[in-house]
Amino acid sequence: MASERQPPDALLGTSGYQGTPTLADIDEDPDSGDANWHVAVNNNTNTESYVSYGTPTGNPTVGADLQEFRAQVRKFSGSGTGTPTARIELWENGSLVRAGTDANVTSSSGQVISFTWNANELATADGSLVECKVIGTKSGGSPSARSSVDVGAVEWNVEYDTGTTYAGAGTFSGSATLSGNALRTADGAGTFTGNATLGGDALRTAFGAGTFNGTGNLTGDALRVQFASGVFTGSGVLSADAVRIADGAGAFVCTGLLTGDGIHTALAQGVAAGSAVLSADALRFADGAGSFSATGTLAGNALRTAFGSGAANSSVALLGVTTLTALAVTFVNGIAVLSANANVIGGIGADNKRAKWSRAFLHTTEGFVLSCFFKDFSTQ
Repeated sequence: MASERQPPDALLGTSGYQGTPTLADIDEDPDSGDANWHVAVNNNTNTESYVSYGTPTGNPTVGADLQEFRAQVRKFSGSGTGTPTARIELWENGSLVRAGTDANVTSSSGQVISFTWNANELATADGSLVECKVIGTKSGGSPSARSSVDVGAVEWNVEYDTGTTYAGAGTFSGSATLSGNALRTADGAGTFTGNATLGGDALRTAFGAGTFNGTGNLTGDALRVQFASGVFTGSGVLSADAVRIADGAGAFVCTGLLTGDGIHTALAQGVAAGSAVLSADALRFADGAGSFSATGTLAGNALRTAFGSGAANSSVALLGVTTLTALAVTFVNGIAVLSANANVIGGIGADNKRAKWSRAFLHTTEGFVLSCFFKDFSTQ
């Protein structure tokens, strides 16, 4: 969390003043105002200054009394003995949100009044539509008692969020590079819809959904989610732990390259439904299902499962396997099964030579099970 002073950026309206009031008359710090004021037309009129503000550096932080409006006010120079009042109101995009309490204006040289509020009162979380009114109410009474209010300065002291977003949504829709903890959310949704590179913990969510549907590169722990779903629907490169899921579903549904631990899940399901290359520990599962349903190459420990099912149900190559173990096949109730049209490179025949036809024995906890024949091995 950080803080900054926001001066008003536009004068939206005035009433009850002499001449033509301007924004420059009231845009300074109320604690150090200048000689320019919005001056009441007489001692028997109500006054009003209505301003807007620019968008803060970060979303205004939610919390009681963290946001503060301050205004410099005084009694009109021609006022009588009465005591006028002034209040500050929070407005947003032309609508009143909440009015502050009327404060007595007793100084003829200037005093500061304030109004605190909570950012959860806003409809637009980034604060871009925040507006403020300073209302002066005349005292009335006999001619000798009548008094009005002048306004000399207005400001918004903003407390805003920095870094990680919690219990909400992180959205990136432009063209840029996001790194570190950019677009990291907890208990919410992170969405990337632009053209950029995301690195580090970018687009990392917990108990929510992480979605990448633009063109770009995701590296490190990018698009990492827990207890939810991570979806990559654009054209790009995912590496290291990109699209890593815990207790949820990870989907890669377009053309691209997954390396390292790409689409690594636990206790759930991961699907690669496009045309791609998966290597190292890609599509590795524990207590769940792993499915590779497209044309491609799986190497290393690809499509590795434990206590579940892993299926290669298209034409693929399983590289570097002789005795088939849990590193490359499906296990169901302790029985190892090789399905689809897979080539086992380096099968060994009974004569210890490569044979045109060779039986492969699968070693399981239940003993040796003859699963199938393999053909098309070159002879020596």
